[in-house]
Amino acid sequence: MGPDAAPVALLVFSDFQCPFCSVLQQNLKRIRERYPDAIRVEYRHMPIENLHPYAFDAALAAECAGDQDRFERFHDALFESQDSIPSEQWSAFARQSGVADLATFERCVTSRRFDTQVKADMAQARTLKLSGTPSVIVGSTLLGGTPSVSVLDSIVRAKVPSVLPAAGGRRQPIP
Repeated sequence: MGPDAAPVALLVFSDFQCPFCSVLQQNLKRIRERYPDAIRVEYRHMPIENLHPYAFDAALAAECAGDQDRFERFHDALFESQDSIPSEQWSAFARQSGVADLATFERCVTSRRFDTQVKADMAQARTLKLSGTPSVIVGSTLLGGTPSVSVLDSIVRAKVPSVLPAAGGRRQPIP
């Protein structure tokens, strides 16, 4: 999510049913609004299935929405309505996210088309020895807990000095 050429890449391992991940999503949304050209979020699935029984299927559904260029909107819809995940059908989230071809989406979810990809994300988390969600990695640094907006802001400012306020309090454009 975000521009491919963004100078700051955040690798985020998350779970759609994790309440701390929902807080992180809100913090990321705020910092991305502040620096829209500076941040790219590389989302990885790390469903904690023993705590969140629908998280794996939510990850599959999100990837199916992504197959129709709606991953970010589906991602946001899941976090905005996190408490509805066990009761809402994935197609309701897809409709809310603007997925154009709901029949193709449903076939994708039913076939578990992205099962291998979600499991690969989980394997990467194990390889990195991540113990919980959310886990955020910037470069080779693992940020503990749920990074606040101020922590994320300081990371962007350290990596991209051109976003610091210019004289008069206005941010300079990012080259």
